[in-house]
Order: sequence, then C-alpha cells, then structure tokens
Amino acid sequence: MAEFRVYSGLFESGFEVTPINTVPNVPTPEFNINTQSGPVEVKVASKHQCKAEDVKQKDIYKALNTEEVEFPDGVEYRVQSNESIKIEMVISEHAIT
Repeated sequence: MAEFRVYSGLFESGFEVTPINTVPNVPTPEFNINTQSGPVEVKVASKHQCKAEDVKQKDIYKALNTEEVEFPDGVEYRVQSNESIKIEMVISEHAIT
C-alpha cells in the first residue's frame, strides 16, 4: 500500500513516474521520477502496522469482496466513473502507535 500511496502522490503532483522492475529478495528502488535537476530514484519505506490494523485491513478486503459485509468504522468507500474509467477508492483512518 505504501508504494501505491507514493506513486499516486508523485503522479498527482505532476511528476512523470516510471516503476522499476524488481527482483525478489533484492532491495531496489520502486520508481524513477524526472525533476528539473535530473532523474531521481525513489525508494519507499513504510512502518509495519499493528495487529489491529492487520484486522482492519482484512475487514476492508472482506467488505470489498462481499456485498453482505459492511466496511469497518473509520473506512469510507467511494466510486467515481465516467464513460472511459471507473475509480474505486477506500479511505481509511489509521491509528498511530
């Protein structure tokens, strides 16, 4: 999820973002971006979530894949679409521990 957040933030900020092919178990940057100063490699580091966040994430996936299951408290689901694209967004509040 952290990589997706970084990618979308860079893209939304107007950068040309190019994913880098990765090799399993070999640390590599995730993206290249072009800046006025030249190309920059972006490596994403994220804090691991607590057990409660793991449970919340599983509940979100259940709600996305099962009509009978509601999203947990603090989670909002939005859909925006037009003739050519459909964007589904899950917005979640996360506890800071």
